[in-house]
This record gives sequence, C-alpha cells and structure tokens, in this order.
Amino acid sequence: MTLRITAQSGESFDILKVSGEIDYSNCELFSERAEEILAMGRGVIADLRDVAYLDSHTVGRLLHIRETAVKNEEPFVIVPGPLVEEILEMAGLIHLFTIHGSIEEAVGRMEP
Repeated sequence: MTLRITAQSGESFDILKVSGEIDYSNCELFSERAEEILAMGRGVIADLRDVAYLDSHTVGRLLHIRETAVKNEEPFVIVPGPLVEEILEMAGLIHLFTIHGSIEEAVGRMEP
C-alpha cells in the first residue's frame, strides 16, 4: 500500500489526511508538509485514521513535528486510528500529543 496525503485548508489550520503505510522511505513527505504549514503560522490536524503501517522512524518524525509546533506556537493535533493510537501508547508517548477522536472534534477545538 502506498502513502497518500491530501490537504484541506481551514481558517487557521490545515488538515493533512494520511492513508497507507508510512515508513522510513516516505515519512519525510508527510513531515515536510506538516512543517511547511507550521512555518506559515498555521496549525496542523494530522488525520491518521487510515494509516495501515507506521514505523519507529515515523514516530520520531511525529515528535519532531510536535517540537516544531511548540517552537512556532502553533497547534499540532493528531486524530489517530487504532493502529497509530496503539503504537503511541505502547511507546509511552501518547501523552505528549494533543489527540482527538474525530476530525469534527479537532476542528471544533481549532476554530476561533
């Protein structure tokens, strides 16, 4: 399964919908896109509900995106699917991220 990333713009944030498998060979596509958005002064909602595979390198990239968001004082929110949520929990990292159960919930928290 290949990686697919689509973007949708909100008022002060972008939603990056990611589906497929994210690993060392392609996670830079996602992280660079998220960091570009944060650098423009916009928040990011990462819709990871349709991610079928996620490796440890990608978890590291998620942490890097989070650090960039904190530095830029912009929100970085994850809407995980069961796989992503389980991996973040097993790694003991889920508490470091802002997690929402749905896109609607995340958007509601991001809109002024």
